[in-house]
Amino acid sequence: MKTDVVVIGGSAAGLAAAITAAEEGVKVALFEKYPYLGGIAKLGMGIAAVESRLQRERAFPFKRDDAFRLIMEHTDWRADARLIRAWVNEMPRTIEWLENLGVEFELLDIYQSPEFIVPTGHLVKRTRRVVMPPDEAKWLGVTGEARIEPDKPSPIEGGRTAVMINIMAERAREKGVEIFTSSPVRKILVENGRVTGVISDVKGERTQVSCKSVVIASGGFCHNKEMLKKYTGFELGTDIHVLHGVELIGDCIQMAWDLGAAKDCMAPAILTEPLLPYEPNLRCAFNQPFNLVVNQDGRRFVNEEKLGANWVHLAYAMVRQRNKCAYVIFDENIRRHMEEYGFEYIYYLFRPIRVKLDGRQFDESIKKALESKHSFLVVANSLEELAHKIGVDPSVLKETIEEYNFFCEKGYDALFNKNPRYLIPIKQPKYYATKYVLFMYTTVGGIKINEKAEVLNTDGKVIPGLYAAGDCAASVFAHDFSLSYMLWGANLSFALNTGRIAGRNAASYVKSIG
Repeated sequence: MKTDVVVIGGSAAGLAAAITAAEEGVKVALFEKYPYLGGIAKLGMGIAAVESRLQRERAFPFKRDDAFRLIMEHTDWRADARLIRAWVNEMPRTIEWLENLGVEFELLDIYQSPEFIVPTGHLVKRTRRVVMPPDEAKWLGVTGEARIEPDKPSPIEGGRTAVMINIMAERAREKGVEIFTSSPVRKILVENGRVTGVISDVKGERTQVSCKSVVIASGGFCHNKEMLKKYTGFELGTDIHVLHGVELIGDCIQMAWDLGAAKDCMAPAILTEPLLPYEPNLRCAFNQPFNLVVNQDGRRFVNEEKLGANWVHLAYAMVRQRNKCAYVIFDENIRRHMEEYGFEYIYYLFRPIRVKLDGRQFDESIKKALESKHSFLVVANSLEELAHKIGVDPSVLKETIEEYNFFCEKGYDALFNKNPRYLIPIKQPKYYATKYVLFMYTTVGGIKINEKAEVLNTDGKVIPGLYAAGDCAASVFAHDFSLSYMLWGANLSFALNTGRIAGRNAASYVKSIG
């Protein structure tokens, strides 16, 4: 088999690279390890951008220079400034490009907390239904009750970005991209320092593919226990868990390293979630700053304003705790407050939603969660009973709550300076609690690239013909993944934009060598 550009990976970055290279007039073949295209990109909502047509129409004041400055300051200038500038400059062009492919957007106008300080979100419009078959739903790990009933796969509707992925796949085929699913790449071939091809198991048959350039867009290594432990320090399945079933094992990252590629900063795309069903009232109730957060020892360790406001910061605080977990507690008094005055934070995934807690639906959700073997929910009539059920020392929890209630009565949190408006004492049964654990969507970083998405070797030199895009090269998020929250949709934006940059430069390289 012979082509000009091989793209490894059929998710957002890979499809963007393949389409862009094909538009430049070169032959492109895309190889996806799994039977389905899109991967976890199908579970998203939208992407970050600045200076788009929609934003210009609204006279949106946040510009590319502002985005560049925010990213660099947020990473303490540890990110590659030239790469960040290339990403930011590409943002409006990528939105226009996607619109020309047939993707429609609307601006996200509700952000779940004050810490979403930059409204960059471009929601993909649901211009078509994308219903994933049971096998794909199970593969993605969102079966039934979104992981709460993992043994009962059923067809589900994909996220908004599933619409975008399907449109991109259609356009890729229309533009002549050869797409091979269930076809993992096993090796990247190099002669005299230049990329010359790949070896892939195409539908189970070992095949050598000759090419002049390769774009690695294979994602992270969140399911590789050894790599995760070695490069991030986390124990998979103990310290941290994966939110989906796509087995990303970092094999192509290792292939790049084997060719001499430099390693770049790596980390899990970390966040924390409650062990609860995906039910709006229930989840929103626990993600409120009125609640109390304690560790396995029954002590406060974080300002509860991080609940719902910035799950990454809450996750980072949990990393320092024993068992790397947290328990969120509220009482009947706080429940009534949410019913009467409403939620402070509303997760955008649950739009539209009642601003106030629906008591009847909440009770139904409580009953369902208590019956589920896959969730962790406690309802107790006393603090001692609550402590025993969540496994903390009752005397310590009692002391913690007494101190917290004292702060509430004084209107000043002398420990973590929680906003006084959120200080509601916990003393009215029933008491509700759930457990939060660390999760990740993927890992970020691994392969070092420059602003042209060219892969660099350990001497800082370009490996001719080798490019990388998306999570496998997204070290910018490894410094502090909360960047993806501050700049809404940044993770997928990086994938799409570096994919386009890689595809364009890979095609240019092919033309330059004849």
